[in-house]
Amino acid sequence: MAEVTHGHGSAGAPDSAEAAYERGNRLAKAGRRREAEVAYRAAVAAGRDAGTEESVALAAAAASSLGVILHRTDRLGPAAAACREAIALGRQSREAGGLVWASRAAHNLGVLLAEQGRDQQAEAGWDEAVALGRASRGAAGLVWAARAAHNRAGLLQAAGQGEAATRSWEEAVALGAECDDARGREVGARAALGLATFMRERSSVAEAVSAYRRAVTLGGDSGAGRGLETAATAAYALGAYLAEGEDTGDVADIWRRAVKLGRDSATTSGLVAAAAAAYNLGVLLESSAPETEVEALWRDAAALGRESRVADGLAMAAQAALKLGQQSESGGSAQAARARYEEAVAAGRGAGTPVGLEIAERAQQDLDRLT
Repeated sequence: MAEVTHGHGSAGAPDSAEAAYERGNRLAKAGRRREAEVAYRAAVAAGRDAGTEESVALAAAAASSLGVILHRTDRLGPAAAACREAIALGRQSREAGGLVWASRAAHNLGVLLAEQGRDQQAEAGWDEAVALGRASRGAAGLVWAARAAHNRAGLLQAAGQGEAATRSWEEAVALGAECDDARGREVGARAALGLATFMRERSSVAEAVSAYRRAVTLGGDSGAGRGLETAATAAYALGAYLAEGEDTGDVADIWRRAVKLGRDSATTSGLVAAAAAAYNLGVLLESSAPETEVEALWRDAAALGRESRVADGLAMAAQAALKLGQQSESGGSAQAARARYEEAVAAGRGAGTPVGLEIAERAQQDLDRLT
């Protein structure tokens, strides 16, 4: 039977805010956006009319979710209005939960305004999201505050306000760590990685290294896919950055951690970072470690790159297979070398990128020489 979506229960009486809100969530999850919109509007009206702190907080939740639905269907004006209503209702409720929904709505309003190029208004929206998230005094609100601070940092950087961007990234990192929640740590890790990249561009070596290490720690502590992915990306980048300088003492350990973090993330970008770390670690240790250890690293890089199933990962798999072929050939095993060169050709062509195709061509030349 089709679900009732006109804002009344089966007996014809108006739904409570909670019932209408939950129905809106079910409909939104099912992809029935127009019906979800009707349910959310009913929840907003019912919660506002009931007038209790709890019902007004539910109305804030419904208005916030309504804003998401309207944004996704490209009704930007009504979406902004819904976000503003959610912010007002959340403040009015004075409940921690209401403030969380208000923070979410202020964050989303900032995103919506930034998409329209209204940067000053977007910045103000994210300022409000940070304040509301802090006021909620709970993990959920702090996550939205951290997201808003991270987005604001990117906006400020693009506007050439480097010092303000740095402060905003630092605030996002602190908020993410403070909320003691996997989602918060993941956002904090992304903010730390953004800060590290910016500090690197400014040649602020100590600050960049510190931020990279913070990203690795926060992302690793999150234990969640995207957090681990960010940690793996940061660990690989940190190792590469340190390898460019004179102090390369802990590069090997950093890249080993990147391999583990990327593998554990099971995400595409995490696997690519792990493959890159394993390959480069093999190159780093090629002249000092046992041949079997280097071979194991390149085998790992090839497997992780293939598992990613994206161009960058496949190019890395091709590079690792080429190295393995050269290693086998220098060890006198032509048959093993041919198998590895064939693998490099397939992976490089599969990548389809200039780098991948170049590796495939080199591997094909080595293969032709052996046949």
